[in-house]
Amino acid sequence: AISLSRKNVKVGIFDADLSGPSIPMMAGTMDQRLYLDDSKSFFPTEAFGIKIVSTGNCFPYDKPLIYKSAYISNVIEQLINKCM
Repeated sequence: AISLSRKNVKVGIFDADLSGPSIPMMAGTMDQRLYLDDSKSFFPTEAFGIKIVSTGNCFPYDKPLIYKSAYISNVIEQLINKCM
């Protein structure tokens, strides 16, 4: 993705990995959260000219979370449908 971005190709990463914030760690965006505006739309974080939507930027990474399957699918669906 970084190589393509450097060639002026518009790229992004959608990361729905719930087992750990690996993409935010690699991109250096661990301290950033997805921005939510008044219309309840998400705006991705950005690193290296790449827009990143990651579940790792939705929740605090230093606190454990308990996921239920309905909750997981709801989070992913919202990220897909409400991201600008």
